[in-house]
Amino acid sequence: MNEVTLQLYAPNNLTGPLSAARVVLPAAAGDLTVLPERAPTSLLLRNGEVRLLNADNVVEARYFVKGGVADVADNVCKVSSEYIKHDKDITLAEAHQKWENSEDETERDYFKMIVAAFEAEGK
Repeated sequence: MNEVTLQLYAPNNLTGPLSAARVVLPAAAGDLTVLPERAPTSLLLRNGEVRLLNADNVVEARYFVKGGVADVADNVCKVSSEYIKHDKDITLAEAHQKWENSEDETERDYFKMIVAAFEAEGK
């Protein structure tokens, strides 16, 4: 079965390669699903979730990104972002605290997005 390989790049941090049946990206114009054999593309990302889905469309992993860019070619999806957090590496309380205490507006927006995602799923 063909899969998509995901590599996540943040300053001083590389996550991956990770494999999934499909990868959903928070593209600036709306979510984009990357399937195997997709035509090459580059796109801007907004604050949001990068989700790895299995063949049954179940989310296997998700990462919160603070904007960035994505390049897709030859079944490899490379995401570069200033901040990347695996959802298991941050709690609602931590995200809420960072949202309230940050002096940087873009950082506040990033952590506010994480808080909203966790609250939407009842965490």
